[in-house]
Amino acid sequence: MGNRAMNNLVRNMSVLYKEEIERGLVLQCPICGKRFSGPASARKLEGHVNKCLDSGGAKKPKNMQNPQNNPNAGLARSGSAVFGPVQKNPQQPQLSPKLQRVRNNLNSLRVSWEQSYVNLQVSREDLFVDSLELMLGFNEQALRSEFHIQFKGEQAQDAGGLTKEWLNLMIKDLLSDGFRLFHLTETEEPRYTFIRNSFDPDLFTLTGKIIGKAILENIPLPCSFSMLVLKHILNHEITNDDIKYISTDLYNSMKYIEAHNIEGIFYETFSITEDNGKIYDFIQDGREIQITEETKEIYINLRAEYELKTSIEQSAECFNKGLYSVFPKNIITDLTPEELDFLICGASIIDVKEWRRFSLYKGEFSERHVVVRWFWDVLEDFSQKELRDLLTFVTGTSRVPPEGFGGLKTTRGDPAQFTLEPMQWFSGALPRAHTCFNRMDLPIYRNRFELRDALLQVIQNHILGFGLE
Repeated sequence: MGNRAMNNLVRNMSVLYKEEIERGLVLQCPICGKRFSGPASARKLEGHVNKCLDSGGAKKPKNMQNPQNNPNAGLARSGSAVFGPVQKNPQQPQLSPKLQRVRNNLNSLRVSWEQSYVNLQVSREDLFVDSLELMLGFNEQALRSEFHIQFKGEQAQDAGGLTKEWLNLMIKDLLSDGFRLFHLTETEEPRYTFIRNSFDPDLFTLTGKIIGKAILENIPLPCSFSMLVLKHILNHEITNDDIKYISTDLYNSMKYIEAHNIEGIFYETFSITEDNGKIYDFIQDGREIQITEETKEIYINLRAEYELKTSIEQSAECFNKGLYSVFPKNIITDLTPEELDFLICGASIIDVKEWRRFSLYKGEFSERHVVVRWFWDVLEDFSQKELRDLLTFVTGTSRVPPEGFGGLKTTRGDPAQFTLEPMQWFSGALPRAHTCFNRMDLPIYRNRFELRDALLQVIQNHILGFGLE
C-alpha cells in the first residue's frame, strides 16, 4: 500500500474518531478490530493502523474472518484499496424449480418499457380514487407494461421505487377496516380473509389486479392471505376442515358437535345471524328448525358450505377476475397454497446475516470499514419490526423477495442488491434511500450511537428517500 493511501486512512480515522476521543470512548481498528482506550488512544490507534496495514491486517479477532476466505462475507464494490480488494459475488440463493418456472413464465409476459409503458398520475390525498378509475380501465397490455407513478406536486421520478410505494399504499388501503373487504382470521396466526357477504365487485377486482401486478413485477407485499383465500385463488378443493383457517373457536365447536351427543346441550337452528343483523337460513325455514343429534351432520356440512363458499364466493370470483386479468390462470394453478403465499409475500422473517452476505459497497465503504461494521451491529440489535421499517425505507417494501436478498432487482428485472454508499457527514445528517435501486447513502457517522439514532429517526418518522435517478 502506498504512503498516500495510508496517510488518507490515518487522516480519516482522526476525523472519524474526534468525538469519541473527546468523550473518552474506546476506539477500534477498522481492519483487525483491536481496541484502544485512554488519553493516548488516538496516537496508539494511528500507530497500530500503520502496522496493521503493513502486515496486511493479519491479526483478526476470532469473530472476524477475512472476507477473501469467507464465502459468506459481504461484497465490496468500488472500494478503496485501503480496505482490501473487490470481493467475488457470493452464490445466489435459488428458487425451487417449480417457482422458478412460474417466475420465468411471468417474466415472459412483461411488456418491455421500450415497447410500452403506462403513466399513472395520482394524488396522495386522493390516491385510492385516482388509482381505482385508472386500474379498472386498463387492459391486459397496460397491466403487463411498466408503470411510471407520478405523485401530483412531487418531483420524484419513478425508476421503480414509486411503483413499489404505490403498490404497498394501495394494498394497505384495500386491507384496512374502512373498506370492509377483508378482516383478520381468528386463528393463532392471523391472516387476511374475505369478510362474509361484503361484496363490492370493483374493489375486489381492483384488489386482484394489485396483487397480480405485484406478482408480475416480483414485488413482495405485506398481505398474508388465509389458506382459504389462497385455495380459492388456485381453485383447489375446499373441505369442511378448512374452517380451521378462519376461526379456531368455530373449528373446535364443529369438531365437538361432530364427536359428542348434543341432545340437551346445543340449542341452535339451521340458520345464522349475519353481520348486518339479517338471518340467513341454511334450509327453508331453517330459523324455525332446531338441530338434533340425528341432523347435526347436515348442519355441520351446511354451516361449512356457508362459511367457506356461499358467503364469500362472489368476492372470490371478482378477486380472481382482477388477478387473472394480469396473467393467465394456468401459470400458477400448479402451486400449493403455501407456494402461492411465498410468491405474493416473499420471506416474512428478515435474516440480518443473509442481508449482510448479499450486500454491496461503494466508495471507501467495504465489509471491514468501521461505519459499515457499526451499521450491521446496529441491525443485529433491531427488532423484526424495525428491520421491516428499514427495509421499506431503502427498498420500498417490507418483505424480502422469494429469492432472498440476493434476488433483489429493479422493477425492470436488473440485479440491484442492497448497496451502502458513503456520504459526507454534517450535523443532523440522515441516511438517504434510493428505492429504485435498493441503495442507501450512509453518512460517515462519528460513532455507533449517532448512526443508530439516525436509522431510528428515519424509520420512526417514516422519512421517504426516493432518488431522482
